[in-house]
Amino acid sequence: MKRKQINGTLRITIMIVLTVLLGISSLYTFTVYRKPAVQKVQVPTYQLNQAGTADYRVRLKPNNLYPKLVLDSGKIYVANFVDKIDVDFKYMFKNQVMTRVSGTYTISAVLEAYQQLNQEPGKEKSVKIWEKEFVLAQPGKFQFEAKDGEFKKTVSVDYLFFDRFMDAVNKVAETNTGEARLLVKCNMLLEASTPKGINKQVITPAIMVPVGPKVFEIEGAKASEKPIVINDTKTVIKPEVRREKVVFGSVTAALFVVLLVLLLATRPVTQNLKTKMMARINKKYGDRIVNITVGDFPKTDKIVVIDSMDGLVKVADELAKPIFRNEQAEGGNHIYYVFDGLICYQCEIRFAVLFSSVKNSEHTVPLQY
Repeated sequence: MKRKQINGTLRITIMIVLTVLLGISSLYTFTVYRKPAVQKVQVPTYQLNQAGTADYRVRLKPNNLYPKLVLDSGKIYVANFVDKIDVDFKYMFKNQVMTRVSGTYTISAVLEAYQQLNQEPGKEKSVKIWEKEFVLAQPGKFQFEAKDGEFKKTVSVDYLFFDRFMDAVNKVAETNTGEARLLVKCNMLLEASTPKGINKQVITPAIMVPVGPKVFEIEGAKASEKPIVINDTKTVIKPEVRREKVVFGSVTAALFVVLLVLLLATRPVTQNLKTKMMARINKKYGDRIVNITVGDFPKTDKIVVIDSMDGLVKVADELAKPIFRNEQAEGGNHIYYVFDGLICYQCEIRFAVLFSSVKNSEHTVPLQY
């Protein structure tokens, strides 16, 4: 294959640039190929939505203020009119497949008493000084085997009883409790059959009833949600990593091919030996050489042959004479002269001899001039 000639400097520059780019691209490609192309993720395979709620209604004593003796949740209540508080505890679950859920429950009320303590001037801290738990309903059980189910249990809280209990404790203990709260809760211990076995959880819906103030509101009545989620590990392909591998791999391969083509299909422009040699002579002695033709030669009686240009230059320096060049010598050779009266000092560059020496030698022949 005949290789195309291009400028040697340009060829080397392009090769250096391609080599640097190939190195950078190879490094990025190596880094990208070390990244895992897949990753493990958690995928939900089973989910049981379940929640426990607590809602209430306030039953009032007969009075001339309210037309109805039952008030719904979320209102402000006058303690002297309150008789009992009906609390509805509910457990609900929902699934897409048949599910077996069983549970046990206990319903209780915890009366907590708090007192404000002055630790520093201007700073008060509320601390619990005592608490007492009351069982409101006997422990019970429930069980479902369906896609969804609901369990409900209602208890009646005697608000007047707890209010009087607080007064009795304060009287006997000779204390003045600053704050008291009644936590009415339902502890549900749940067991759900899942693909991974039995899953146990506790859900405790509750309401908080202030005890002692003349006017109060009840806190709570929020759903207590604890879904059961079972995940399986799944291996997924990371598309961005695959994309990076394709891009950097392609760029690296393309750079390698271009560099290989440049090495094999091109070669630097071969400079003519004669031209190269003359360029060296002109660079070194060009300002001292004068071109002449045969007809311009002065008459001489003696020719002294000098075997190198350096020797001829020394003669010219000694005689303070210019150097003349004849470019029309036989065989295309160049002959250089220094004239001193009737004496001619001559140096002939024989290109035919040089070319023959270069062709017949396995090594580079130095150009001596």
